[in-house]
Amino acid sequence: MTEVESAMIRHALTDAQSEVWLAQQLDPSSAHYNVGVRLDFSGPINPELLATAINRATADAEALRCRIGLSGNAPHQVIMAADEIPLLRQVQLAGHPAETDDWIQQDLATPVDLLAAPLQQHTLLTLADGRHTLYLRYHHILLDGFSLMLYLRRLAEVYSALAAERECPSHSFGSLGDLLRAEEAYRASEQYGEDRAYWLTSLADHPDPVSLAGRSAPPESSVLRRTTELTAAQATALQDAGRRAKSPWSLVTIAATAAFMHGMTSQDDILLALPVTARTGRAALATPGMLANELPLRLHVRSSMSFAQLLEATAKQVSQAVRHHRFRGEELRRELGVTASEALRGPMVNIISHRDELSFGNVTAKVERSSGNRARDLNLVFSGTPQSGVRMDLGANPGLYSKDQLESIQDRFLRFLEAVTADANRPLGRFDMLTPEERHELPTLWTARETGDVPVGVVALFEEQVVATPDAG
Repeated sequence: MTEVESAMIRHALTDAQSEVWLAQQLDPSSAHYNVGVRLDFSGPINPELLATAINRATADAEALRCRIGLSGNAPHQVIMAADEIPLLRQVQLAGHPAETDDWIQQDLATPVDLLAAPLQQHTLLTLADGRHTLYLRYHHILLDGFSLMLYLRRLAEVYSALAAERECPSHSFGSLGDLLRAEEAYRASEQYGEDRAYWLTSLADHPDPVSLAGRSAPPESSVLRRTTELTAAQATALQDAGRRAKSPWSLVTIAATAAFMHGMTSQDDILLALPVTARTGRAALATPGMLANELPLRLHVRSSMSFAQLLEATAKQVSQAVRHHRFRGEELRRELGVTASEALRGPMVNIISHRDELSFGNVTAKVERSSGNRARDLNLVFSGTPQSGVRMDLGANPGLYSKDQLESIQDRFLRFLEAVTADANRPLGRFDMLTPEERHELPTLWTARETGDVPVGVVALFEEQVVATPDAG
């Protein structure tokens, strides 16, 4: 510990930070916990004003000024002085806009030493035509997604005040001490006991994870990604299905994912990984920091039930999960004696029900967050709104899926989503999981039948064939 650190107040890590610390120690050379966000500006930005705004906003947000230290073997965090934070880095790029993507991906793939390197860095990327992109890379131990937007809104507020030459309003952030005290109070509360009892009871007989790959593999250093925009008709169908069920469109996507996994694997007891903010109370909602949690969402899916019935069941289960969302998923795994890395997990479904655009003076910045450097199996991220457009980012563990398989999964899922939102009262077992082309390639399976419906078991057989011979057809 340096003399500067010894003169500063040391804070414990939040529970979420502790879990990130432990995971990083198991794989210290991994860049899994690097997170990136880019702000693409619609017009010219003043680099000097931006640098000043960054200094002011990071001074306001204690989490972005943290450095990790050790007391013996126990990690702690110290809040560095505002003049010790990394300055805005400026990089000139001479090539095509795709060069920006390549630069960012290379930076995200660079491991960060939690005890040595700065844990965040702002970079202003400038193309030859003068276009600007602000890129922030930080370690997940500092911030979660909720906190990121708190900080970026503050940054935009400060820059706009500087550009207008007016006094900047004071910030409303709480302190890391506030977060830690709230977390300590939660652990001593009755709510903690209720949350613990709920999760231990509901998952005492937890099922094995379900994967379209039919196996598990450790996460690799990269993630296969495929992004597509839902058509206007698909987005409208999402919204309409939610309205009919008096549920938000986000629940429609979660229910559809569970139904899709059921149809593709023949499994009835489905686990999905559900990211949650784990924030309750004024301090948590107003303070940047790392609190995010991931919990298992368990859904029982039967072929005889309709999608409308599954959506109703999903709404109830998500409501319960959110009610008990502060109990750590890692703690749950330990208490249940789960040791396999893939157990109590399934495909991760994350809903970001908005697309962020921020005003930096007279310039608009479009915010694009990275979809992560880690995929245990599949990550399904839906962002936007049915009114403004919905984007689906599908990420996959390259140790389990190929690029062609990822494309096939996404296309198949979107066809299935169209079908269940168009006819939510139809039994799930009556939805055809095969494309017309695939049906044409499997005539021998129907020699004894003349029916238009595909048994789920046949679908599973087909998927095994696809995995075994991905280049066929």
